[in-house]
Amino acid sequence: MPPFDWTSVGYDLLKVIAGVLLLPAKNLAVAAWNRLMHDLPHIHGKYQSDYRFRLKGGEEVDAKETIRVTKIGRWVWATAEMTQPITKKWKIKGEIRGSYLFATVESATRKTLSGKGFILLKSLENGSELEGHMTWVDSKLQTIYSTPYAWKRLDKEEQD
Repeated sequence: MPPFDWTSVGYDLLKVIAGVLLLPAKNLAVAAWNRLMHDLPHIHGKYQSDYRFRLKGGEEVDAKETIRVTKIGRWVWATAEMTQPITKKWKIKGEIRGSYLFATVESATRKTLSGKGFILLKSLENGSELEGHMTWVDSKLQTIYSTPYAWKRLDKEEQD
């Protein structure tokens, strides 16, 4: 008969004690997180936006974008890729407060004043749609431009 191994008993006992102590801490952390984030809509996934875009000559045209959104807590990061009438990419960074998304937008490829702006959207239907406005600088025309702006979720099965 092999000698009794006290090390394995000590290790197993340590795992049980750690589990008993960590479970309440985990439950408290989850409860605190849920309390802080309870009012947040489910803004995440892939969206399509439709809005009016001003071309270099000042002509307004219909524009379409595909937006890929990542959300951690109240903070949102997204990339928007315009697919119509031209191809452009934008970076979006923002924060959710209540049912509103407050964000900045800038060109993903250029670091100029043109294309920098702000987005304010209200979440509808728990994040499956967002509506509001986008405002940005058009440095070629030396003006501020604003347009109604809406997102519609493309991957609705992910919102639940």
